[in-house]
Amino acid sequence: MTQPVTYSCSSPAAGAVADGSVRRPIRRVQGRHRQRDGGVDVVAHRDPLGLEPPIIKVQCKHTSVHQSRPDVQRLIGTLSSGEMGLFVTLGSYNREALDLERVRRDMCLFTGADVVGLTLSRYDDLPQPWRARLPLRQVYVADREPEGR
Repeated sequence: MTQPVTYSCSSPAAGAVADGSVRRPIRRVQGRHRQRDGGVDVVAHRDPLGLEPPIIKVQCKHTSVHQSRPDVQRLIGTLSSGEMGLFVTLGSYNREALDLERVRRDMCLFTGADVVGLTLSRYDDLPQPWRARLPLRQVYVADREPEGR
């Protein structure tokens, strides 16, 4: 039996992404130059001109250390009205950062496990160039406990 994929993000926007209910894809993505000050790494828009909300600002941390509330607050400080924040880390978040996410409807925190889970659950929806860069094959394994027992 397949286990459901769960995500640590409590915001409505992340729930919509995770369950596939976002009907209009991201149309334009701007990568930023590497910033050593913890600035925004990616700005994503739903329309080709980048004018239509929500604008999503993404902060990426390629580290396995715990991210703290001040780390998340720095990304929040870059958000204007109607913009969303997505903080992605290979590590995890401390309790204060997770508490902040719960009260901010414009902020979502993703861990490395969330990214892997989302990639696996939505793999068939990835554009072909991404599937070519990350070739995966589904493998079936006998379930030790058949359904219905």
